[in-house]
Amino acid sequence: MPFHQRKDEPIVEFIFVGKVTFSSALDELRDFYACVPEGLLSNYGVLVELTSAKLEISYEEMREIVRCAQAWATRSRKIAICCESALNYGTARMFQSVHQNGANLVKISSNRAELIAWLKEEAKASSNISA
Repeated sequence: MPFHQRKDEPIVEFIFVGKVTFSSALDELRDFYACVPEGLLSNYGVLVELTSAKLEISYEEMREIVRCAQAWATRSRKIAICCESALNYGTARMFQSVHQNGANLVKISSNRAELIAWLKEEAKASSNISA
């Protein structure tokens, strides 16, 4: 499985390596959300690591991924996408553009540390509100 919880941090990380197609991306998302209990991720952010991946996803396929992600991802508020190549950045921007009306905030960067800090901001603010 390409996902795990970062130790002692309110972040779930998806790590994709190699060729990533519509089917493989959708299968991984489906598998992940199928095993996560309802409400568990309400204060978690999602980090998608694409630095070792090659995305091969069309615009129409991305629209379907976003539709599914929006249905499943109501449990987390922020999605951070870490990528370096121009192709992956462009595909991530496509995700962000199609997703812009969703409940989740999406940030894209090649700076992993910046993305992790951004995800932690949400979690810290959420825990202060609920305390």
